[in-house]
Amino acid sequence: MSNAVPEVPDEGGLAERVKAKTKQIIGSVIADDDLKAEGELQEAKADAAVQAREDAASAEVATAKADIETRTNELRVERAQIAAEEAEAIERARLERETAAAEARVEKSAAVQEAAAQRQATAQEAAVDAKETRAVMERLEAEADVQEIERRAEQARRNAAALDNAQNTRS
Repeated sequence: MSNAVPEVPDEGGLAERVKAKTKQIIGSVIADDDLKAEGELQEAKADAAVQAREDAASAEVATAKADIETRTNELRVERAQIAAEEAEAIERARLERETAAAEARVEKSAAVQEAAAQRQATAQEAAVDAKETRAVMERLEAEADVQEIERRAEQARRNAAALDNAQNTRS
């Protein structure tokens, strides 16, 4: 972006204002409304040129401030990124240390855990055998219960049939 002030014609200077006032005064004195109006127009043109130069200077200042603010923000972002990268590197190193320590603890206790697992497996096998025995006993009891229920149901059917026969013979 250019830092130069835009080219504004050098109108509106002291000489232009003097010419404009002179035309207005002469136009008033000799009653020439056109000359007076021309002087007023020339004065307005000079005022507009001054305002344009002031606006251009203000725009340049605003642009410079915006450039500075943009660069400041860019630097803040860069600092934040660097800080985040440093924090990430520190965290990665901490995790690596923790992982190494955990692996050492795991290796140290592997034999103890293996022996405990073997004891537990043996105990579980015994428990499974006991459960299987209990399950067989429960199944046999359930089958006996089913047979008893079926026997009672058959007896109830026979009794119902006998009642039906007795009722039919009475009718």
